[in-house]
Amino acid sequence: MTNLDIILKVIAAVFIYMNLLFLLAISLKKNDIVDIAWGLGFIVIAAISLISMPVFPARMLLMSLLVLIWGLRLAIYIFLRNRGKSEDFRYAQWRKDWGE
Repeated sequence: MTNLDIILKVIAAVFIYMNLLFLLAISLKKNDIVDIAWGLGFIVIAAISLISMPVFPARMLLMSLLVLIWGLRLAIYIFLRNRGKSEDFRYAQWRKDWGE
């Protein structure tokens, strides 16, 4: 698999991930879930890149592990920080400005 193939796979995966997230945000009427999903998006990128490689060089495994740790830490931190709170005022204002 060429680098271009891997890049195209990653782009497709991120496109699908973000669109599913958009649909979830619309259904929940809570756009600030994107803050939690942001860190997980980096994990999606790292995972697709890693599994698309014909071999797993140690450097790539280490980098993917570090991205996994960082992405999970970010998502968990934001989830815990926002748990039980109303939607971030910026997102609520955007929804109000957009109308129906």
